Amino acid sequence: MALAEQESRKQGYSDIQLYTHVKMTENIAMYLKMGWTETSRRSVDGFDRVHMSKALTPTTI
Repeated sequence: MALAEQESRKQGYSDIQLYTHVKMTENIAMYLKMGWTETSRRSVDGFDRVHMSKALTPTTI
């Protein structure tokens, strides 16, 4: 996750997004502890998904 965030910052993104299956409660809890925010719950193509995002703070050199 740290690498994905780092690369997203390098490319100039201000946030990063993901989704996971609603039944992956351990993953959801882990993402929340890592600073992610749940943005929605939707069923897509028959899969119940939890969508999340995280604001990326600029790195200082």
